[in-house]
Amino acid sequence: MATKPADGDTPLLVSSAWLKEHLAEAAGVGNKLRILDVTWYSAKNGKDDFDRSHIPGALFFELMKDVENTPLFPRNLPPPEKFQEQVRSLGIDNDTHVVLYDNIPGKNGFFIGGRAFWMFKHFGHEKVSILDGGLAKWIADGYNTTSDTISVNKGNFTAKPNNNFIRSFDEVIPLLTNQMEQIVDGRSSDQFNNTAGGYVGGHMPNAYNVPFESLLDSSTGCMKSPEELRKVFADSGLNENKPVVTLCNGGVSSCSVMVAAMIAGFPQAAVYHGGWTEWKQKAAPEQIIQP
Repeated sequence: MATKPADGDTPLLVSSAWLKEHLAEAAGVGNKLRILDVTWYSAKNGKDDFDRSHIPGALFFELMKDVENTPLFPRNLPPPEKFQEQVRSLGIDNDTHVVLYDNIPGKNGFFIGGRAFWMFKHFGHEKVSILDGGLAKWIADGYNTTSDTISVNKGNFTAKPNNNFIRSFDEVIPLLTNQMEQIVDGRSSDQFNNTAGGYVGGHMPNAYNVPFESLLDSSTGCMKSPEELRKVFADSGLNENKPVVTLCNGGVSSCSVMVAAMIAGFPQAAVYHGGWTEWKQKAAPEQIIQP
């Protein structure tokens, strides 16, 4: 099974069964398919998990490699040339189909998987998918893991930043009034409503709260279906015919909300990179709603 976007090109999501069927393509000489474990933790090295156990044929992608974080951007992006360098080292060409997965407990493969997806899209790689359910679903479906590593030939991927997938502070400001793009806040309702103790909460004017976890199906370990996602967004007040801009605290879970909006069929979805971390430091007092 593969969940395809409206244009019918590379699927946004692939199932573990689909990946198992295509596994040989990742182990071959060419660069037709590349599987990347993108697991990242703020307090430990995700590669340690990868070294112990990963999907056969997978390589490890270092999410925060060459990233210089700042107080406004605690989860910043690497320079395009550095992203390109790492991606090429993983045997990825411009036309390689990249399948991403993570192993973050309880996030159904979409916490870091979504962030890596956004990065690949932002830097101009079109053929990228997320493994629905991540490594946990792969194992639950009875498929093997390994500690073996593979060697690949250097790829020729060229980074060409695509700003359709990113919004800056200055680009978001006009949306507060013209609402040409709907602002979707993926933080918890406590953070959105400023009821989380010890946390500077609140939200932007006219923002819609769609907590990241509300998009996940705990019974299957996967993302909710397109129909279920459309209902979640509609119940939150969103118009499915208007573009969306997503945000969270620092630009991680907002990326998965963006992916969910794409699956649901919104005409355009982008991420406000600075998120609430930047907004609460730069916005005018009247632009911070604290119920």
